[in-house]
Amino acid sequence: MKDFLTRIYEDFKVEEENWCEIADSQFVPNGLSNKIYGGYEKEHFQQFYMLKYTPLYIAEYVEIYEKFLEDYDKDTLRVLSVGVGSGLDYYALTKVLEERNNIELEYLGIDLVDWNYRNEKIDFEQVDLKDISENEHVIDFIQDGIDVVIFPKSIIEIPTYIRQRLGIPYQNDAFTELCNILVENHIDDVWFLNSYIKTYKEVTGLNEFSHIVDNLKSEGYIIVNGVDEKHYYESSSGENSVHYPLDYRNTWQLDLQNYCHRKCSEEQAEKCRLAQYPMLRKSHIAFGITNFKKVA
Repeated sequence: MKDFLTRIYEDFKVEEENWCEIADSQFVPNGLSNKIYGGYEKEHFQQFYMLKYTPLYIAEYVEIYEKFLEDYDKDTLRVLSVGVGSGLDYYALTKVLEERNNIELEYLGIDLVDWNYRNEKIDFEQVDLKDISENEHVIDFIQDGIDVVIFPKSIIEIPTYIRQRLGIPYQNDAFTELCNILVENHIDDVWFLNSYIKTYKEVTGLNEFSHIVDNLKSEGYIIVNGVDEKHYYESSSGENSVHYPLDYRNTWQLDLQNYCHRKCSEEQAEKCRLAQYPMLRKSHIAFGITNFKKVA
């Protein structure tokens, strides 16, 4: 992990002239596609995101996949990762499967943005969730069967959360599209793994998942294992800290702070100071594991 993050850090320093933007909201319209997402098409946003979240998120995804596999009894595993980003959930899954070499993995990641630093082994399609019916490769993958749909920290960025922040009317098209395709292709037994955003005050993403639950229940699915749309799991693994190379972390924190105070506005510099710290505590972990089966 340290080598991986060091490479990102070296690239991040090259983007120094863009650091002042980090303090501003990442939730911006994309003028080319007229879609809304977290500004992740910009390399320095991607780099900052990964410097801040990689250790925590990999730790969380390892825990999610370990708990999921406790109740999974097939010898193949087909995963659709929605909002795959740089593929941190893939890194975690392959780590978990190292101890379960009896499971054959087939994995497809989709995202509106083609992120950097993604493992070349990841099968990837650049597509919006609501447009997947128009993507032949994604449809072929689903038609061959899928066991898991995972939203790695992405479920709140699909339609509602960002649209609400920007005052854009919400249309439940992306989740409906996904559920319709599952139904049409007879995916009658499927797990949803949702990695939520947890702060000291709330967990966000549960409302978004409720749209999926409502859609599938209306098509005759029931929840046979795991949590519903109102509940979630919290980290139950050992100590509350995640591994991070402290010497490296302190270097990029100091570089960012110094640059903001030298080059950015006073307001941006203050926001930059507040935004710089990596996520290091497992108390931020909240996730859902839910198994649907069609019975009607």
